Order: sequence, then structure tokens, then C-alpha cells
Amino acid sequence: MRGFRMYGKGGATITNYDASGNMLTLPDPGTQGPEGVSFSGGQFPQADSLLKKIIKTVIDFGSGVSIRHDSITITRVGKIIITRAKSGQELTEIITFENYSVNGNSIEGTKTRVNSFHPTTGKGSSSTTVTNGKIIFSDGRVSTWVSSKLRTTDIIIDATTKKPSSGTIITIAATTVTGSDGTLIYSHDTTNPITENIACGQAHHWPVSGTVETIYRTQTITVDFGDGSCSNKTISITINGVTTTKTIG
Repeated sequence: MRGFRMYGKGGATITNYDASGNMLTLPDPGTQGPEGVSFSGGQFPQADSLLKKIIKTVIDFGSGVSIRHDSITITRVGKIIITRAKSGQELTEIITFENYSVNGNSIEGTKTRVNSFHPTTGKGSSSTTVTNGKIIFSDGRVSTWVSSKLRTTDIIIDATTKKPSSGTIITIAATTVTGSDGTLIYSHDTTNPITENIACGQAHHWPVSGTVETIYRTQTITVDFGDGSCSNKTISITINGVTTTKTIG
């Protein structure tokens, strides 16, 4: 969701609505406003005071919005529509796609995310699932998209800053894209849970342990985030059996 600001700068139209259908405007990041238009699940109460008013967001890429990542240009067309609802401590987002495509590859389906967070205990979860997922490639091939993700949170919120000061965020996920003939096109799995340690104190928290395996057709990539220590800033990346290390942070 934080990428919405990037989409906006790239030319997409992003419109937020409250329960009465009125448009809401998020503050500029320079004013220390929220960086996205998604609930934090109660972990950042000051941001949620504004975000909880937004029940619908429409991201309209129109006939095409392009953003460049290194040497790759990504062009998005169509709309992403997000609706939100709250019941007690549970927050639900439903994401649908309207004539949406990425570099000519059409994406269909419904993504549902359910967040819950108890501000007293600091415990919560965020689960995401995809139903009726489908990717129609630019050459006409049709594939099935299945995805699930679970993030569990156990943190302590600082009484003064109202931000997390210690605790962990643990994530497990599994995604597959399979051709109509049963051929695996893409998969992305946490072979060991990804753990972030809030007490490590980085400005932008990164994982301190866990492994992720990504398969794209015949290519296999494994990323090992480390031994769990705050001092470790090295990750290991194995591509088709060849391992290199990278420094993060």
C-alpha cells in the first residue's frame, strides 16, 4: 500500500472515500502523515485515526502508467479497487481488479486481508488470501493464481511515541501461479518463517531470520535472512545452487 504514493507521482489517480462517499485527502509525507492508505491494524494509532475514515480507495491507472525499476519498465492499466470495513478490533480489506493489467498481462481475482490487533496486549495478526485468482498472459496463456500470507505480531508500544518499541513480527507466505496444463510457472514460499525484531531499532525494520524460496520456471532462488541477531546485516542469496552474500541496512 505504501507504493500508492509512487503510483500517484507516476500519473495514477488515487481517490479515497469516507462512508458518506466524500473524498478524503491524505497529508503530504513531509507532514509526517501516513505513508499509505491501509490500516496499520492498530499498531500506529495516530495514523489510524485518519485511515479508519477511508472505506474505499480507487487507484486508476487509466490507459497506462509506467514506472521504471532499474532497467525494467512496468506499465499498469485499469483500476485497483479497495473496500474496507471494521468490526471491533478486526479490519477487513477486499481488493478487486477492473480491467487491470501489468505489461499486458491481465490480473483477475479477489484479494482479502483481515487484520486484528489488541492495543493492550500488543498481539495481532494479518491474514491475506486470494480467491478466483487468474493471470492471462499477453500471449493468451491462462494461469491460476493462488496465494496466502499470515503475519503474526507480538509487540510493545512505547507510551510516549505511540510506536512499537520491541517485539516480533513473523510472516509465513505461499504463492503459486500454475498454467492451465498444470505446469508450475512461479512460486514464492517461506521455507522458514520470516522474523523481524522491533527491538533491533532500525529505522526501517528488516528480517533478522528466515528463508524464502522463489521458483520461476526453471530458475530457483533462495534468500536466507540470517541468524536472528540484530548485528547481522548480511543475507545469503542462492541462485540455481550458486550462493552470494549481500549487505543490507
